[in-house]
Amino acid sequence: MSQYWKTETPTFIVTSRNTLQYYREAEKLSVSKPMWTDDKGAERIGKTVVLDLMALHESEDLCKAREIFADILNRIDERMELM
Repeated sequence: MSQYWKTETPTFIVTSRNTLQYYREAEKLSVSKPMWTDDKGAERIGKTVVLDLMALHESEDLCKAREIFADILNRIDERMELM
């Protein structure tokens, strides 16, 4: 799926340290450094890496991936209980 970022509106999560963009249909999760302003005053997205979830689903390490995401979810749950 080429140029999915032009056809799909992602779910955004913006923090002080990074920005996540989840493209559900394209099965992509991007993580970027914080936004910055260039010398012309335009806001730019920071350096970005993309996790191709389709490739992950085809991986032989899918169980390890599930363990990692389960750990992340557990930590989010723990943090939400503190709030």
